[in-house]
Amino acid sequence: LKVGDKPTLLVFNKIDAYTFIEKEEDDLTPVLPENLSLEDLKKTWMAKMEGNAMFISALNKTHFDELKDEMYSRIKQLHEIRYPYNNFLY
Repeated sequence: LKVGDKPTLLVFNKIDAYTFIEKEEDDLTPVLPENLSLEDLKKTWMAKMEGNAMFISALNKTHFDELKDEMYSRIKQLHEIRYPYNNFLY
């Protein structure tokens, strides 16, 4: 299929509904998924996806402008390659 070279952007929605239970510093039990903060999740996924992950809330429009800007930038790059003489996007 040759889809491994396709640009991807992994978008996590519903960050407004995300909650976590903070562990105490002296708690030696293993860290569970509910103990991860949103920032911890972002760091994990950003590293896994090499920066190609975004966390948004469509309901509250949190990080919505960043998502639109990122999508525009990526689409513009593809457009410049496919249609080099049509510069209506830039």
